[in-house]
Amino acid sequence: IEGQATEAAVLAAIRGARMVHLATHGDLLSGAAAFHRLHLAPGGGADGFLHAHELLGLDARGLELVTLSACHTALGRFDAGDNLR
Repeated sequence: IEGQATEAAVLAAIRGARMVHLATHGDLLSGAAAFHRLHLAPGGGADGFLHAHELLGLDARGLELVTLSACHTALGRFDAGDNLR
């Protein structure tokens, strides 16, 4: 919550979770999907931005449900099946 929601804390919580809900600010960078980011609290030498590329090495096999509530997160393109790309 707020200042406790650092990158390290969020990643540690995700690693041991079955369900994750994040509600924060976000930025969608349509020309560089790897740099979509969530705004978290800075701390521990981190800038407070959790970028999509920082999640690539995360073992998420234990996750059953992830919800994201952030500004600018539904601004991408949709495919023929109306799925957000």
